[in-house]
Formats: sequence, C-alpha cells, structure tokens
Amino acid sequence: MHHKHTSEIKIHSQILTLNTLFELYIHCGYLYFILDITNVAFIWLQVHLT
Repeated sequence: MHHKHTSEIKIHSQILTLNTLFELYIHCGYLYFILDITNVAFIWLQVHLT
C-alpha cells in the first residue's frame, strides 16, 4: 500500500516534468516565431525602402 503510494507520486512528478518541458517548448516556439516575424519584417522593410 505504502509502496504503491510512492510510485504514484513518482509517476505524477514525471508527468509534471513532461508538462513543464512541453510548456517551455511552447513558449520557446512562440519566441522563435516572434523573432522570425520581426526578422522577416526587417528584411522586407530594408528591401522595399532602399
């Protein structure tokens, strides 16, 4: 009984770690997406203004 409880906690913490990694991945993805947009916009402005 006690052993089962600790294994459930272990599984739960693994799931939490996966969720945290997934959230970090999503936030990094958004960051790269925003950087890409600003990069493209900057290049587009340079091309069209010069």
